[in-house]
Amino acid sequence: MERAGNALSQVSEGDTQKWTWLRALYLNRRLCAGKWHSGEMEECRKLVANLCEAGNRRLLGEVQQGFGYVLLLSSKYREANRSAEEGFASLLEGYEENPYLSFYFQAHEHLVSSCLLFLGEWGQPKVQIW
Repeated sequence: MERAGNALSQVSEGDTQKWTWLRALYLNRRLCAGKWHSGEMEECRKLVANLCEAGNRRLLGEVQQGFGYVLLLSSKYREANRSAEEGFASLLEGYEENPYLSFYFQAHEHLVSSCLLFLGEWGQPKVQIW
């Protein structure tokens, strides 16, 4: 987290998308590590919305998937599942290689499986997004 914080401090204020992306990733890591500060979850939600408005699907997908873990740890399972599905779909746009071999696929599968388990829907078929 320290390295992410240092990288964040080195990004110029003119590169808004990159700063928003790094700040959201930093907050995701802090929140997952249990280092909560009042208002950070809401700030992370706003950063995700800002990236969505900016239209950079690659950055948005990575942040949404990370935020899915924050939501999972906060017992917001449906929202976490939705965030994971949307984030992974964004990451797959223009993806040329086999998605089953990517880190993002492994994270997506773990996150969605956990959400369905805690929702009591582990037997439900997943929606195929690719």
